[in-house]
Amino acid sequence: MQSWISYCLVVSVLLVSTLVAASFIVRFTGQAIGWYLRRRTSARKELILARVKVEEDDYKSKERRVAKSEDEEWERIDTRAQRTGKNASEDWEGVIGFFHPFWYYYILEHFPEIV
Repeated sequence: MQSWISYCLVVSVLLVSTLVAASFIVRFTGQAIGWYLRRRTSARKELILARVKVEEDDYKSKERRVAKSEDEEWERIDTRAQRTGKNASEDWEGVIGFFHPFWYYYILEHFPEIV
């Protein structure tokens, strides 16, 4: 009986130590692979970051120009909307009219022979 307990104890200690050693080996291998990949791709990363910075600067400068012109346009009154009057039937044309929640009532009102 004594040998059975000592055998189980030895097996469990070996199993736990193998799992601990395996976790350290996997961790070390992962860190080594990560270090290698970071070292290998650092130049490409710097190039991409430089290009992104240039594109962001261009975008921001364009945004400033557009925002300035939009501010000037906003101050002017748009009389075009007053000149053009829409018929009610034009509101129901296209995709908006097709998916509008009240399309069924519109059809009942304007096309009673269909329903």
